[in-house]
Amino acid sequence: MRLLPKPPVQVAVPHKILYRLGKAVMSKREGKTIKHIREAVLQGKLQEPFSPNDVNTALGIHWAGNFLPKHRVGNPGGNTELFVQINDRPALYCLKDQAVSFS
Repeated sequence: MRLLPKPPVQVAVPHKILYRLGKAVMSKREGKTIKHIREAVLQGKLQEPFSPNDVNTALGIHWAGNFLPKHRVGNPGGNTELFVQINDRPALYCLKDQAVSFS
């Protein structure tokens, strides 16, 4: 007689936990994104000041338009401050620890 495996058990997960898990995944992505931006600047693939489009092109991503303002100095969400926005139109940024005057 062969025993069949038990069917998977469905467990209710509170919404709050799912939100935290989703945020943790985003934090990992953002950690990789800033690492890749720093590497691109050091390797000369990305020149400072840079625009979101420059970052998207250099890294082959599509979310720099959200990522850069979300992590600029003085962002309203209280997120980590990784970039200094040095121009509004067009939006130009530089790494916070590399910030110098471009005027």
